[in-house]
Amino acid sequence: MDAIHFPFFNKVAWNSWPNGDAFLNGHARPRDNIPPSIMKNLCDNQTFSKHYIGNILQEMGYLNLFNEDVYTIFEYMNVTATHKLAPLGAELKMTSKYKETKFYGDHCISGLDYNIEIFQKYIDAYGLSKPKFSLNWNSQTSHDQFNWFYVADDILHKFLEKNQKEVITTIFLISSKNGKKVKF
Repeated sequence: MDAIHFPFFNKVAWNSWPNGDAFLNGHARPRDNIPPSIMKNLCDNQTFSKHYIGNILQEMGYLNLFNEDVYTIFEYMNVTATHKLAPLGAELKMTSKYKETKFYGDHCISGLDYNIEIFQKYIDAYGLSKPKFSLNWNSQTSHDQFNWFYVADDILHKFLEKNQKEVITTIFLISSKNGKKVKF
């Protein structure tokens, strides 16, 4: 099994804070949140954008999808991706339904359903021909109804089973939260 090395990334305990944000979001956590014991070693290296997982994989030939269910969360972030939903977020903010927070109101679907629909189109467009990376933020799933996790798991499981052959060439990260409390 091959592994991909991500320089300067440590996923254990306190010292994952400063470089974890760089890894997932392409920017560093504010310095006041970094424990003093590790600040010097980690904060002297401020080239965080090169440590963003999307940039690393893009250099390796992967297409990137930054796929969030609340389309305006990341629209101003300095995240490079071949595909992202920030333009959709900008358009949605101009609609009256968005302003009235009724964008999903007349549908029996959730943000997760939209995420999966977008990801399905992404898979269909490239199939097995290109390696793919997708960072999927499902904030609504975790914010709105904790009891919905079982349903969400079932939806994701069926989606991955259906696309089993295609996702072999895909790195598919699913997060249920955004911002400082990122959880996988």
